[in-house]
Amino acid sequence: EEDRVLIVDSLQCLHALGISELGREHLFRCNSLEAIAQCFVLHQAGQLECRSLLLTLLSSKEVISTHIDLVRPVVEFLGHEFKRRQDKVKLELCSLLLSVITVGEEVLLTKESTWLKNVAVGLSDILTNKTDAVYREDALCLAAILCREHGLDWALEVEVQGKRPGTFLVFLIYLVGAEVQIQLYQSEFSAVFAQAKLISSCFLMLEAAVMRLASVCEDNQSDGTPSTVLTPEDQLQLHTTLTDTFAVIVQFLDTLRQAHTPEDLCFPLHPVTMATVRVVGAWLAEESLAVPTELYTLLPFLLAVCQKATFTTPTSTPITLTAPTPISTPTSTPITSIMPMDVPLPAGDASLVLCNEEDDMLKFLLPGLHHLTADTTPRKVLLGANLSHVMSKYFLAVSESPCSPEMKDRLISCCGIFLNLTVTEPDIVKDSSFVQVALMAARLLVSEGPEDIFYMLHLCLVLLMVARRQGADTFSSKDLLPSWNIVFNTLVMALKMYPPLKPRNTPNPAKEQWSGCSELWFLSIQELTAIIEQCGWLQEVGVASGAVEQLNGLFRKLPERDQEVMSPICSFLQVLTEL
Repeated sequence: EEDRVLIVDSLQCLHALGISELGREHLFRCNSLEAIAQCFVLHQAGQLECRSLLLTLLSSKEVISTHIDLVRPVVEFLGHEFKRRQDKVKLELCSLLLSVITVGEEVLLTKESTWLKNVAVGLSDILTNKTDAVYREDALCLAAILCREHGLDWALEVEVQGKRPGTFLVFLIYLVGAEVQIQLYQSEFSAVFAQAKLISSCFLMLEAAVMRLASVCEDNQSDGTPSTVLTPEDQLQLHTTLTDTFAVIVQFLDTLRQAHTPEDLCFPLHPVTMATVRVVGAWLAEESLAVPTELYTLLPFLLAVCQKATFTTPTSTPITLTAPTPISTPTSTPITSIMPMDVPLPAGDASLVLCNEEDDMLKFLLPGLHHLTADTTPRKVLLGANLSHVMSKYFLAVSESPCSPEMKDRLISCCGIFLNLTVTEPDIVKDSSFVQVALMAARLLVSEGPEDIFYMLHLCLVLLMVARRQGADTFSSKDLLPSWNIVFNTLVMALKMYPPLKPRNTPNPAKEQWSGCSELWFLSIQELTAIIEQCGWLQEVGVASGAVEQLNGLFRKLPERDQEVMSPICSFLQVLTEL
């Protein structure tokens, strides 16, 4: 009893010192972290004080980063004890590790963090045994952190009681699905929103499970061999769990729609709203997973919520671009009615100003919208919800963001949506917002280097498809000549990627690279051919850029075996010859 009192009193004194910055520095200097961590594990009487003192010392990411050489061994020790202990201390360690890692996640969780395997094993011990709801929630939140940093690979590597790999992953997602159903079935929204951390963690793991299942299905389809980690039975159970859980999420979303307006959910943006959009977007993005028809009626509400969260009231001048200067060519009349870049968006739309990165929810729907716009029923629903204007606005706003791989991915998804709409709903292209999108694509072509052919081909195809349906003379200004030159040269560079003929079963990296761009190239060359038939002035642009001569040279080098490639080039060259 005297030792217990002495330990608690000592810890309280240390906590009083650790509150001040000077006291914290002294405690770090004498390496007190290790002693406090050992005390937490060994002396149950002082656990509460040890926890409070550790969290006081590790109160911010900056502190952890500054003292990372002292912090990392302590976290490794806690992780080892978390795996080893089989008593109540394991549960307390789970809660402590969750608190510490939440603060220093970016610093502590790296590829070199081998101690995470110990944490994974400890989590499997807790989750595969009956534990109190509080500790189960801590374990699920800690599992979500591992999932956010390392996907679900860590769960695949965990072996539970000698069972094969993959068993724990299936069981984990089953637990997550059950937890989601328990939480969302609560009658009051306030009770659901109060569990934001737990629900967001569960949704994050569901999102990762959807992508994992879809990748396994694609692997099975590509080579015909089943996954070596997830057996067909595992895949079926995983799919059943996700389908059942997703039905509950759709029902929750419908209840949310009836009770709240998009403004209610976005100002401020609640974590549960964000997590719901993310997991629904992940499901919609995977073509191998069927979308329940009940979700179609919720698409307008989902789109409205994302639009309200993504755009904000402008605090500066809206995005406008200078109107192109008309130009006359020997084969065309001067164009005086060029559509300017500052054409106002349709009435009722918000501004072109994006909120901060964290509130951009439209990005989570982009891959799903790409797939849905290829299907008649959801496309009609989305067009009724003003999808074309929302996407035009988003494309223009993202185009003004600093160039990055993430920005390009979003623009590529936007281009895919525009292409689907252009092919299936040609009349919609007559809207002025599509002209703005095409002109922005032309500007991006000039600002982008030739390294990313896949991205460039998407921009080219949007410009070509809109120009063909709007009338290419709308895009015949002198300011756009550099863009047209790049269109021709991009098609040349893409064709240069055509793979050389190699013996069967011989690695051919060029073939894989070409397959990713081939469909875009075929459509682009066909659209360009049709435009040149309408507007002869574009022929002179191609000849002057040297692209026509290069295409002709590449055409002659193509093997006769590939008529699929030769045919569109032949048609293109034939049109040029006739002109």
